[in-house]
Amino acid sequence: MIFDNPVFLELDRAALMWFNSFVGSSQDLFYVVLFQSNKVPWVICALILCCMWFLGKEQMLADEKGGCVRSQSRAIALLVLSTMICSFMIAKSIQSVVDHDRPLVAESIQIPIPPHIWHKVKVGLETKGSFPSDHSVMFFVLVIGGFCLNRWLGFLTLGVALYFSSLRIAIGFHWLSDIVAGALIGIAMMCLLLKLLPRLRPYLDWVVSLFEQRPAVMYTLAFLFLMDCANKFEFTFGVLDEVKDMI
Repeated sequence: MIFDNPVFLELDRAALMWFNSFVGSSQDLFYVVLFQSNKVPWVICALILCCMWFLGKEQMLADEKGGCVRSQSRAIALLVLSTMICSFMIAKSIQSVVDHDRPLVAESIQIPIPPHIWHKVKVGLETKGSFPSDHSVMFFVLVIGGFCLNRWLGFLTLGVALYFSSLRIAIGFHWLSDIVAGALIGIAMMCLLLKLLPRLRPYLDWVVSLFEQRPAVMYTLAFLFLMDCANKFEFTFGVLDEVKDMI
């Protein structure tokens, strides 16, 4: 198995120890990183989606260069959202079948906070698969979507993705290989759906038109969905679990 390869094991451990050395020597910094590594990335995902939705101009002149039409940016934003959901579910499915312990279970790292607090953090993660990183999947879908719309938005999203991925490694939530695998899944899924964009565009434009025809209803639903996104789809997966139990 790939995880047993000595080269990958050595790279994973070296990256873990290197990133952990920056946060493991300070209790205050560790608490900050722990907070930022929880739901903050998902809140930022929701904010980036909002930026994509309102990016662009209402219309552009035929000879105008640069930028994009808002209808196009909204179609891309919907495509990004759809890809995020599909990729997230793929990542969760792989995690459920691939037995790969998280670094905080498999390795001894610097933890400068009280043991009883760290135990509460570990309890929720010890039984969950590490490979691939669902955070990485989501962020790198956004990275490709960002570059499709605006170069600076793409670079900003890439910086955010690398930053939060580094934090996840530093506190032992993920290995470097988890992050890379998640990034590859997100990039591959987004590139695939971009290839299908011409066929999907009529359906995406239809959804965009609903926001113009029924703004109160659609923006309320969008707000609720983004709130659920910011909470790592806790409500959505809760409903799915209830339906599964009923069936």
